[in-house]
Amino acid sequence: MVAIPQVDIDNLPMGFGKYKGETPSNLLDIDPSYIVWMYENVQPIRCSRELYIDACSEVEENELEHVEYECHSKYYDMDESPWGEIDWNDNWRG
Repeated sequence: MVAIPQVDIDNLPMGFGKYKGETPSNLLDIDPSYIVWMYENVQPIRCSRELYIDACSEVEENELEHVEYECHSKYYDMDESPWGEIDWNDNWRG
């Protein structure tokens, strides 16, 4: 009986797309949303389910950070607001 070697698909360079030549495991740090897209749309599957789950967690975490920043910038970092000019000495001029 011939043993079939196990292949770690997370460390195989990809032969397609904008990250051609990169490995899926490297993409976790570069662009986890690409791993999610690839796992859900490309056949045959090009990464492990474990890496996909890690990428989903990263994307979710990044989206939450983005929402916090977006809310912060929307209400605190603007020079102008829809309610009138902001005077940083707490004097509102509408």
